[in-house]
Amino acid sequence: MTIKDTVQPFLMACNRLFLVFRHRYLVEFVYLPMRRLLTLFFLSGCFFLKAQTDTFKNSFDTKIEGTIFFNYHSDFGVGYNEFEVNRAYLGASRKLDSIWTTTLLIDIGSPDEVSVFAQQRRYAYFRKVSIEGKFGNYSVFTGIIDMNTYRESEKLWGKRYLYKSMQDEFRFGVSADLGIGFEYHILDFFSVDVLLVNGKGYNQIQSDNTFKLASGVSWFGTTPFIIRIYADAMRKSLTTINSNLLVGIKTKRVKSAFELAFRTNDKYRKNFNRYGYSLFLTYEITPKVNIFTRYDYRWSNKLPESEFPWDLRNDGSAMIGGVEYVIHKHIRASLNYQDWVPYAKNLPDRRYLYCNVEVKF
Repeated sequence: MTIKDTVQPFLMACNRLFLVFRHRYLVEFVYLPMRRLLTLFFLSGCFFLKAQTDTFKNSFDTKIEGTIFFNYHSDFGVGYNEFEVNRAYLGASRKLDSIWTTTLLIDIGSPDEVSVFAQQRRYAYFRKVSIEGKFGNYSVFTGIIDMNTYRESEKLWGKRYLYKSMQDEFRFGVSADLGIGFEYHILDFFSVDVLLVNGKGYNQIQSDNTFKLASGVSWFGTTPFIIRIYADAMRKSLTTINSNLLVGIKTKRVKSAFELAFRTNDKYRKNFNRYGYSLFLTYEITPKVNIFTRYDYRWSNKLPESEFPWDLRNDGSAMIGGVEYVIHKHIRASLNYQDWVPYAKNLPDRRYLYCNVEVKF
């Protein structure tokens, strides 16, 4: 027997012992701890990411919102038909803490809708850029802010996507302006608001030292009635005053209101006055279907030296009526009739059939 024959079984036994040792102890003391360590690291990472996500949500409470108005309409008089996207809003608001909130809203539309070519142009401009603080019953806000001229009537009407509120349509005021405002809820059903703004609207810059002072009082009683009185004034050589009264009712199925507005010394011209009123009614048949009707009238006064009202070409009446269907909580549509009957006999009546759609996201 040689030395090789003697040693070889010993070496094979040692090799087998080493393999067993490596499989048992290396796995137990190296592989398994490493796997446990990686698992612990992974779980720790998950908890860390969740904590960071919660912190992100609490620290950056931001809402992104958008609204689109589009329609198809037909002119009964000339047989003119078209699809139209006449308004779009895109905005974001962020709640900084329990008191302060910032808002940015971009309006994509036609800044001069009086022009017959206005709908051919589209501009994006700031509709609202504000910061608001709420301190119990007090609210303070500044920047490009919502005006309080026809705020409550527009809420009651609730169909801005198919027709503006009377004061907005007839330009008794603007929907937003640059300035500062204050609102105080004296009681749960009674509030007072005061605004100081540049008076040029939200798509024009301040070009003079004239400002608008506006104030209103609102009453929301335990009954379904809503009453609001508002007035604003701007002074140059003369003082232009805009005033309005709203009396409305809101129940589970019915929303209705009467609104009266008048503007004295229009554009700082003595005795150039304008007036308007609106009456509307909405009845909810089901949670998804409602019918509505509305009548607006606008007129101007006669000057001593004139036989006709000074703004005769813009005086007249409008009627709207139709049905609205809520397709989705973010989508609603309306089939409705709209007309404009001018006070001047030499101007043609205009009658339309509209299909309006509003999309919110």
